[in-house]
Amino acid sequence: MTGRRLPLDWPGKIRKNSQRVPTYTLLDAAALASTSPLDLSNAATAPDFVALSFYKIFGFPNLGALIVRKVSAHILDARSYFGGGTVDMVVNIGDTWHAKKDVTVHDRLEDGTLPFLNIFALDAAMRIHTKLF
Repeated sequence: MTGRRLPLDWPGKIRKNSQRVPTYTLLDAAALASTSPLDLSNAATAPDFVALSFYKIFGFPNLGALIVRKVSAHILDARSYFGGGTVDMVVNIGDTWHAKKDVTVHDRLEDGTLPFLNIFALDAAMRIHTKLF
């Protein structure tokens, strides 16, 4: 929000100091990932959620990502709505009921048809970026 680069160990400190009340952290790395390497290898300090934009890194394709810690994924199950492809079954007789997909987190969160052409372009963008930098 401010454009400042705050210490990346803060999510770990927040998680460590808030043991009574569950606290989750989100790192908006959309601008950060375009200018600096993003290292999430230390699980103790990594944020619960990381949002980034591949468009800001490569200039194309129009895709983003949400990286989710497995232990924090359960809070995304509280969605009260659903979109195409995120449920296995819908029943509209009497009360409305739907069976959520429960295989993986990304299955439950991917609404609608995937942008296949953008996903293919992302592979090319990563290869070219690796060659150049």
